[in-house]
Amino acid sequence: MSRLLLLIVLLPLLAASPALAVEPESRATPVLRTRAESLVPGQAFDVMLLVGYDHAYFEKHAAPLFRQAMDVPMQLTLPWLEKPQGAERLPEVRVPTWGNTKPTQSLVFNGEIAEWSLFEKSDKPGHTSTRMARAFRFRAVAEGAIEIPAPTLRWAYAERFEEDFLGDRVAVDPRFIEVAGEPLRIEVKALPAGAPEGFAGAIGAGGGSAAIDRKSVKVGEPFRLTVRLDGHDNVDQIPTPKLLGVAGFSVLGVDDDRGAPQRTIVYEIAAEKAGVQALGPIRFPYFDPRAEGGTYVVALSDALEIEVLPDPEAPAAQGEDSAGWPAWARWPSWPYALLACLVTFWVLWAWRRQRKVAEPEPDDPRDGERIVAARAALDVCVDDRTLAEYLAAHLDCSAAAVIGPGLAQRLTDAGVARYAAERTERLLERLQAARYGGASSSFDPALLSELQDAFTT
Repeated sequence: MSRLLLLIVLLPLLAASPALAVEPESRATPVLRTRAESLVPGQAFDVMLLVGYDHAYFEKHAAPLFRQAMDVPMQLTLPWLEKPQGAERLPEVRVPTWGNTKPTQSLVFNGEIAEWSLFEKSDKPGHTSTRMARAFRFRAVAEGAIEIPAPTLRWAYAERFEEDFLGDRVAVDPRFIEVAGEPLRIEVKALPAGAPEGFAGAIGAGGGSAAIDRKSVKVGEPFRLTVRLDGHDNVDQIPTPKLLGVAGFSVLGVDDDRGAPQRTIVYEIAAEKAGVQALGPIRFPYFDPRAEGGTYVVALSDALEIEVLPDPEAPAAQGEDSAGWPAWARWPSWPYALLACLVTFWVLWAWRRQRKVAEPEPDDPRDGERIVAARAALDVCVDDRTLAEYLAAHLDCSAAAVIGPGLAQRLTDAGVARYAAERTERLLERLQAARYGGASSSFDPALLSELQDAFTT
């Protein structure tokens, strides 16, 4: 019994002994954490920066560093997070908060007062600790090593405080402390060999979907195939994927929004032959670095079907007419050929006679100069103004008169193929929408070649 009483008396004395006292430098510590041990270019990774401190000690001894009020008087510095080397910064990740109290605490981070999530808190006797945290997301950009320097934490403390004439608490003989955490190093390795056909560089588990805007079309009639990609770490960085699994269809144009985390790509395509045609399944190859050992994966969309009807204006197959009758069952064709020659001769005679009567003036040379200038402007920049001026120069009207309903028909009357005229009208509408904040639209150089050929023939 006497030994127990002696121990109770000596415990407070031992706790107050300088040899057992906790050094002020250990009262707060910054820590860097990441789950990424190795990466591949294009892979996203998270870095968490935590600050742990003894909140009971800080409430009693911490001295303010600045005049601005903040929850925790400390200054945390890690400039690499703002300007990373070897990585690209992505939007931050939300950190879960502790308890039902104030979810964040303020401190000075990289020179500015910032709110940090209250991650953990303990009020156990002898262990009064709090940890604040923020999580940052990055994407590796190249092979090599990502070196994240150690964070530094600066704060001040005092053993005695006094009140000034305003009643504020003022530290007497404050002492400043600066502690550093541990740096991080992450290796970025090259992608392994054996990439599947059509691999465009997509990294990270993900997938895609495909849908068409029509159930039935005619041969050569354009329709839209919408592909959506999501889940990949670099979905907005990879080139526009090449369509895989669409044999029997021609790609006429592409409209890619290059969005993230979901990317939408609209392909304008046309069927090459009649019948019920299978479209897909569309293949989406990607590399999954988080699978064991890292592996290439090919995701598949649902298979689509579209009914393709014959084009009644297309030439009939050899030996059959448009109704499917064999050649021996058709009416003799020579009377129709003779009639067509006579009609053609009469039309040419009337046209030449009208030209002689009208005697039009020669073309204005300025029209040719306008066409050349409009074509040169379109080579420099493709927007709604340059495209409208180019079309107006060939249609012999003002650029303002081009924009409006009926453009496709006017282009068809000028000798442009019907599908190219409709694509041009839709492109001009999208370029106009992009100038007023709509989604951007890509320009297919093949379309300009088709317009140029039609206008010069």
